[in-house]
Amino acid sequence: MSKNRFFLFTLLSILSLSACGGVSDSAVKPAEIIRGTTNNETLNGYRSFELGEAILLFMPDKNMDSISWDYRLDSPISWLTDGFKKEEKTKFFRRHGLMRINVMGTPASVLKKTKEEMPWVVTYSTENQSALGVESILLSVGENGISSNLNRCMGSLYENCSFDAEKSMSAVGITYQKVCQEGSIFGYELKHPAKRTVLARQIDEGGSHWVYSDFELVFSKDAKDLCKYDDDDVTSVTDKVQSTSENPTTSDEQLKLALHYDIQKDQKKAVYWYTKAAEQGNVDAQLMLASYCESFLQPKDTKKALYWYRKAADNGDPDAQFTLGKKYLNGENIEKNTDQAIYWFTKSAQQGYQDAKEILLKIKGEKISREFSKKPQNKSKNGLMTEIIARCQNTMGQHGAAMVKACVDQDLEAFNTMLAMEYSKNKSFSRCKETVMEYGFAMIKSCIEQDSQAEEALKRY
Repeated sequence: MSKNRFFLFTLLSILSLSACGGVSDSAVKPAEIIRGTTNNETLNGYRSFELGEAILLFMPDKNMDSISWDYRLDSPISWLTDGFKKEEKTKFFRRHGLMRINVMGTPASVLKKTKEEMPWVVTYSTENQSALGVESILLSVGENGISSNLNRCMGSLYENCSFDAEKSMSAVGITYQKVCQEGSIFGYELKHPAKRTVLARQIDEGGSHWVYSDFELVFSKDAKDLCKYDDDDVTSVTDKVQSTSENPTTSDEQLKLALHYDIQKDQKKAVYWYTKAAEQGNVDAQLMLASYCESFLQPKDTKKALYWYRKAADNGDPDAQFTLGKKYLNGENIEKNTDQAIYWFTKSAQQGYQDAKEILLKIKGEKISREFSKKPQNKSKNGLMTEIIARCQNTMGQHGAAMVKACVDQDLEAFNTMLAMEYSKNKSFSRCKETVMEYGFAMIKSCIEQDSQAEEALKRY
């Protein structure tokens, strides 16, 4: 089953449904170099271009009449093909590469075991006459934008896949004039002192529950045709998700057809096919229906929403497990139950869901803080920190603020270590807490560790 998400809750529209050669550093101010790795190993160590820099990189120089297939071959791009090739079932010749791009310092990302940066695809394209060179250069988020897969920044595991190119272009001295708009296609004329004037367009793809943006430099169209949408012009997600059947039987095909209707804004048919897929155990469809029932039906059906969240959670989906945990923690349309909340947060965290890990850390921290505290009735929201600072000021205040801070840092580090390593389960924990608590968490940690080391040494005698 596809791991994609077709629901991005922050982008849900209100529905009423009745069913559940590179650019030199002197020419461009370098963007912040984003450190870390992408989910494509070939790009690790490559510099990251701010979107405006990338657009400027691919704009032709003033003296260039045509764009060759080797254009910018020496730039930090991981080319996926040697030269261009004819793509099957299309009239286009294309060349694809991967590069790192961020928008004002923020890269697109996908949550796997941890949050990973998404690479961008660079697509050189021309129609029919490959010998004439490149007619357009498309920049799109997500390396699977070049395949028939559905993994194109669609869903709640993806972030920062849509953008506003205008700010990025202004930041590198590109002046632009909007020449057309048709639906979610925005056409521009771009100018820069060192570059040839070119046409470009930003294309925002999406359904009711997800959106991402592409940016395309176009060398072969007139301004009057720039915003006319031709499915063959760009790699459109709509073509990729249409089912081969109007009456599909598998859940994956039903989900594809539901997504197709979602793109077409036919929400009644979309919900019908999401339901069909959900009833066959498709977790993406189950979560979609849960969001509809909870937020967009009139009247809302919170019981049905909980039903689909639980179905998806039981099927192992970390999004659903996290959502169910929050509902139990807050008593949201369900009886409050901290133990059930911890259970579902743990299930989600075990699959790498970062938000679940953080909330578990907070819950366990509060629990251990209450266990450590001799005066739980005096605890405030920040009681743990207040206690540590007060103790360090009492013991180290005479030596100055720097020593107090060092004491606080040491105690916090010890507390977090004990929390992560579950020191409270150690048989020495209670004794150490009683005897050295007044000296802080660092001393408790040291007491427990010394006891454990001594026990190991005694075994060797």
